[in-house]
Amino acid sequence: MKKLLRKTLGIVLAGVMTFGALGVIAFAGDIVPNTITVSGTGVVKVKPDTADISFSVETKGKTNSEAQAENAKVTDSVKKALKNFGINEENIITSGYSVYPDYYYDSDTKEDKITGYTASNRFTVTTKQIDKAGEIMEIAINAGATRTNGVNFYVEDTNKYYGDALKSAVVNASKSAKSIGEALGVSISNPVSVTEIPSSNSYEVYGKNMAMADMAVEESMGGSAPSTTITYDDIEIKANVTVVYGY
Repeated sequence: MKKLLRKTLGIVLAGVMTFGALGVIAFAGDIVPNTITVSGTGVVKVKPDTADISFSVETKGKTNSEAQAENAKVTDSVKKALKNFGINEENIITSGYSVYPDYYYDSDTKEDKITGYTASNRFTVTTKQIDKAGEIMEIAINAGATRTNGVNFYVEDTNKYYGDALKSAVVNASKSAKSIGEALGVSISNPVSVTEIPSSNSYEVYGKNMAMADMAVEESMGGSAPSTTITYDDIEIKANVTVVYGY
């Protein structure tokens, strides 16, 4: 009986020791290696190659039909002038059209009364002649456009520049990791993971508001509109990455 008890106890102890050893091995396999996580940003500055110029033609009439007919006439005149300048018809896109009544408040009857109608046609011109954006604005205004709603400069295809920005972002991340490693007194190994972070491109347009203000001042004084010069800044195409390095 004692021999049987010793044998059973020995088997149990052996099992416990084996389980414990396996547990240590499993735990050791779960140990996370030392890592450094860094971010990198790459920027490529590019001259814009495309401009979107927005215009409005607003006309008034005693009736809805009269306002629309006059608007169609003026809009056609503006488009013809732009085409004569070299703008293709497919690059003149209508972005909005509306017709609404004009009211005035009758203090005697305490009612709003319709005095007529306004038709508004908004369209955008897309051009590669970005250095002539100011001239295009003048042509449209002189042909009958009643308002310029702004100009937007951009790069039509950013993909061919984004790759360079992405490479720069990775290089900058690597430099940051090496600097941290030197400060810690450790050697940086190969990347464990790399994550690309989506980012938006940004740009600034300078001189647009001043040029439009100058035109308005000259016209209000009865003078001729000055030559409109619109300047623009380079577009910054950005890429961001997060890189994890081992050490």
